[in-house]
Amino acid sequence: MHWQSMRLLPRAVAAGLLGSLVLLAATLRAQPTERGRNWPPLDSIWNAPEPNFDDSLQYARGILLVDGHYVPLPIKMRVESGQLFANDLPVTSKFDQLAGRPRFRQLAPSQVARNLGMHLAEQLGPSQVVVAIAHQPVVVLTSPHHQGELLRKLARLGAGPTVHPVSFDNKLPPDLDRAVWDRWMADFSPSPEFVSRVTEYLNEFDRAERDGQAAIAAARRLRDFSYPLSLVGMISAVLGFGHLLLHRPPVRAKSLDIDAGPLALRVLNYSLLLVVLYSALDLTWSILAYQAGEMLEMNPLGSHLIDDPLRLIAFKAGATGVSVGLLFYLRKYCKAQLAAWWICLILTLLTARWLMMNSMFVA
Repeated sequence: MHWQSMRLLPRAVAAGLLGSLVLLAATLRAQPTERGRNWPPLDSIWNAPEPNFDDSLQYARGILLVDGHYVPLPIKMRVESGQLFANDLPVTSKFDQLAGRPRFRQLAPSQVARNLGMHLAEQLGPSQVVVAIAHQPVVVLTSPHHQGELLRKLARLGAGPTVHPVSFDNKLPPDLDRAVWDRWMADFSPSPEFVSRVTEYLNEFDRAERDGQAAIAAARRLRDFSYPLSLVGMISAVLGFGHLLLHRPPVRAKSLDIDAGPLALRVLNYSLLLVVLYSALDLTWSILAYQAGEMLEMNPLGSHLIDDPLRLIAFKAGATGVSVGLLFYLRKYCKAQLAAWWICLILTLLTARWLMMNSMFVA
């Protein structure tokens, strides 16, 4: 009996292994893998609906070059007989349709054209330069410096005033035929429309680069002047508060009352001197902070002048000079002395506010 059990043991093990394999196969067939579940049926790939390129191209601001032709805005794309057209120019560039796909799932020519069109439309939305050469991968340049170098060479323009030449060779697709690329650049014939668009495109980039450099310089100026301005502001604010607390003019004086005493005149002159100093600090801080993008001028009159510092300086100097001159001319009158004291108080508080704001600029 024991010998018969030993003879049946191999058969039982083999039957168990076979049953396990059958169960595993049934489980895998009932639950497809994640890779297999992601792919749509072949009918939906071959009979995909026509894409709406207009939705993607309505905001296109980039430059599209198809073979040796510039495609002007607005760009219209369509798929016809399995071929992609951009403004009636056929686009036959290569597009990796099988990235991450099983190699046996080949797409229909019309779907290849659709995918290529959607790829071009997505790249043309921002201000990018897209080059589509026949039977070559699509070249997309996103860096303004790389775009500027390529566009200047194609438009036969000289080096720009602010654009430093940079090489875009490392931005080209690795499977691009460099001989075809070099021949395409040498044979490209710029049209007047293309040269005009490139000139406008590069002018916008030069203007943006100048604005960026100006903003960096303004931030550096604000940082460099923060300490000396803060030092002068703190000293003048302390002197101003001490002066205002020690020499408060009479408040019950009538309009034509006169006080020509040496102390009253000295207090008024000191107040006017502080007013001039505070006005200069306020003007300097306002210009530096505005140019650095750290503040927004809320004064309706100042907001129209602050973009031109020379006009703002002239206006501020004129208004302050007239006010100080008028108060100095009426210095013997008690009301003028009271007005000078209040103006000095307001500008002292304004300087203290600038000191608090400047601490936030530095932080």
